[in-house]
Amino acid sequence: MEKRILVPLDGSLAAELAVPVVGRLARATGASVVLLRTVAPPSEIEYGGSLLYSASAELAPTVHTELQSAQHYLREVVASSDLAKVNTVILTTVGNASAMIVATAKTRDIDLIVLGRHDETDFTRRMRENVVQTVTRHASVPVLVLSGKAHRDSLASLRDRPLRVLVPLDGSVVSEMALMPTMHLASALAAPEHVALHLLRAMSTDTSCREAQAYLASTAQGLLTGSALQSNLEVTWSVVVGSDVVRTLIGIAEGREGSGDTHTPGGYDLIALATHGLLGFQLLRWGSVTERLLTEAHLPIFIVRPGTVKEVGQFYGAYENV
Repeated sequence: MEKRILVPLDGSLAAELAVPVVGRLARATGASVVLLRTVAPPSEIEYGGSLLYSASAELAPTVHTELQSAQHYLREVVASSDLAKVNTVILTTVGNASAMIVATAKTRDIDLIVLGRHDETDFTRRMRENVVQTVTRHASVPVLVLSGKAHRDSLASLRDRPLRVLVPLDGSVVSEMALMPTMHLASALAAPEHVALHLLRAMSTDTSCREAQAYLASTAQGLLTGSALQSNLEVTWSVVVGSDVVRTLIGIAEGREGSGDTHTPGGYDLIALATHGLLGFQLLRWGSVTERLLTEAHLPIFIVRPGTVKEVGQFYGAYENV
């Protein structure tokens, strides 16, 4: 089955910085790329907490003009050297950006969504951050969120060093669902270099450290003995204790503090995790590690939601649209 990567673009530099990473990934895996540009409709309605296009509203002449402009813009992106030798198609839609991304992933049989996250701090940035959070909550496939120009550049042109990936685990089956997709994604991004995967258990107290250490050691051994990628894979692990688990994760990921028994100078290139998918009252009560990482971390984040993993035999083939 053909592998497909969806790349939503809004014309901003931050979004476009995802294109070199996607080009590298597509060439390594043989995936095709779908570039999506969504034009805002003349009227929108509220539905389930999201803004959707009202089909009854007639398209204003300005929307037709914007659609033509969007198509021209996407053609220019396709012609860039970043997408050389990549099978790329363009798609323009009218509607709310978040809803169109989620819907396109389903209707176009997409295997991975790659989003460029904005580093600005103004109102526009906050609005675009909302798109990222909405898509990661509701997308039926894994999402790679790229942020921090230096980190995006390193993923696009990794040379003479391993790709360093931090994978937080909490001992649950859900958290482990990120492991195999992450290994395949990282291997594709790192090629021909190898992948340095670090499994981290961040705990608020040290009451169960021994059990956590045994769990991580067993998990790491299982990855090294059961993966076809083991020749290009290094797996380490550690347990850390901190009163704020998310801040501890970010400090380690960005290289501001050591990860227990090891310290990676300069931090990691990518954080990868499976979200428990909390919504509604659970999200309000307990918060979400993923939501906080998206807001506070300045690193690329690979997110796998429960129910999106189909099989782990090959990259992209490991995902199921639900």
